[in-house]
Amino acid sequence: MDKSGEKTPQGNFYNAKSEANQDYKHKRLIYGLMIIIILLVLLVASLGVVLVIFRPKVNVESNICTTQECYQATAEILSYINTTVDPCTDFYSYACGTWISNNPIPIDRPRYGTLYQLIDRNERILRRLLERTTAAAANEGERKAIMYFKACMQDIFTQTESRKDLIAMIRQLGGWDVVPSLQPANITNWSYNSVMAQMTAKYDIDTLFSIWVGVDLRNSNVTIIE
Repeated sequence: MDKSGEKTPQGNFYNAKSEANQDYKHKRLIYGLMIIIILLVLLVASLGVVLVIFRPKVNVESNICTTQECYQATAEILSYINTTVDPCTDFYSYACGTWISNNPIPIDRPRYGTLYQLIDRNERILRRLLERTTAAAANEGERKAIMYFKACMQDIFTQTESRKDLIAMIRQLGGWDVVPSLQPANITNWSYNSVMAQMTAKYDIDTLFSIWVGVDLRNSNVTIIE
């Protein structure tokens, strides 16, 4: 008797071999799905490892300045802030309140601000550099700048040889009360028109107005004094 076909109590026949084949196919399908899922998991994990290894490294500290100059600038900015003011109520007073209190407008200026403060600071630094000796100059340009500055600051009385043209010009123009030893100004004999004419004609210095030769707007072929 063939065991592959047996009769059930209900009188129906079934094929045991066919049922075994179906079970085998079902198990094989499940195993295949499991293998695919495992492979996908491994693939995703591998991609994650590759991205972690080869992604561009971001150096957070490279964007943070840690030099002495940056620390000084930060401390200076923080010194401007008035922490007693609520920034949500008055941000300007919060950000600049302390600076305004510590830096009143000088009596010789109509306004004052951080830009003017920076200009004053740079001028003090520049003067300190120019007051050095020429031996301290780093290059020829600095040496010439120091010499030029010292020449301007030298006493006019101790440098009469190099200043004799200037002294003669002052005397010729009627003297100067600021340096009375050269020649005190004589207001009685001093002529404004004469002095202005000499300064304009001989020294090319504009006084109350400027004079030059230009093209006539009405006739471009003619030049006129303006």
